[in-house]
Amino acid sequence: MGEHAQGKELSRSFERKADAERHLVDMQHRLLTGTDAPPRLGRTPFSEVALRYRQRGNWRPRTHRTVEERLRYAIAHFGDRPIASIRKGDVQSFVSGLPLAPNTVRVVMQHVSGVFNTALDDGLLGGRNPCDGVRLPRVDAPPIFPMSIEQVDALLAATAEPFKAAIVIGAGLGLRQSEAAGLTVDRVDFLRRSVTIDRQWQQATGSATGAFTSPKTEASTRIVPTDQWVLEKYTHEADLANKKNALAQAEQKLERTKRENAANLSQKNADWAAKKQQLDLIDRRVTNYKSQITHCT
Repeated sequence: MGEHAQGKELSRSFERKADAERHLVDMQHRLLTGTDAPPRLGRTPFSEVALRYRQRGNWRPRTHRTVEERLRYAIAHFGDRPIASIRKGDVQSFVSGLPLAPNTVRVVMQHVSGVFNTALDDGLLGGRNPCDGVRLPRVDAPPIFPMSIEQVDALLAATAEPFKAAIVIGAGLGLRQSEAAGLTVDRVDFLRRSVTIDRQWQQATGSATGAFTSPKTEASTRIVPTDQWVLEKYTHEADLANKKNALAQAEQKLERTKRENAANLSQKNADWAAKKQQLDLIDRRVTNYKSQITHCT
């Protein structure tokens, strides 16, 4: 027995008892292992399952946008194709045709696999994830050559003041860009010569404002040892940046006060001009009255 696409129960007959027993064992195996999926569920479009995957993900706004960007390749390729009709070979063809760098292809496949895992969780697929065993392009990691002290000093000399602290952090601590942006002096232990990394700065994107957030992963929360050169340079640059920021704020306040005073003076001048105009009018009327009285006498 099985289920028809419309949900009706169907029976199947066999000419040989051995074939019927084999079919029965196969059906029992599928039921016990959870690899049996009704055909009507397997016709769910890939795009719909991709939407479920995106909606269920517990991601930050920026990560959610990245997921949408990476999945658009798969949605454009598979579209409304029934999820159960997509086989491993179809996924391999999709991967081979992606016009992306190897690292990006791996990120795309991470989310495509997540879509099929969602289908498995929802009982839309029977069997394995068709992404399992798909060959991905090899990633050739280039060799890393740490900068010398002379190169770091030259880079510091050529960098504008607001960004010198970032050079020190990058050279001495090896932080991610968002971690470096989220580092403040209160996270620096000058006595123990260490830096606590327990947050990052999430840039403002779209309608979302910038804010401190937790690190990218749990393992990213850590204490990084450092040396005196980093501490001295970072303290100097951070102190200089704070002073320049305070100076900029003071200059802005001064300019704002000047504009307000100019506006007040302009208003006072306008008020004085209006009053003088009224006095001139009264003076002309008095002169006119005097003239009339003199004429009458």
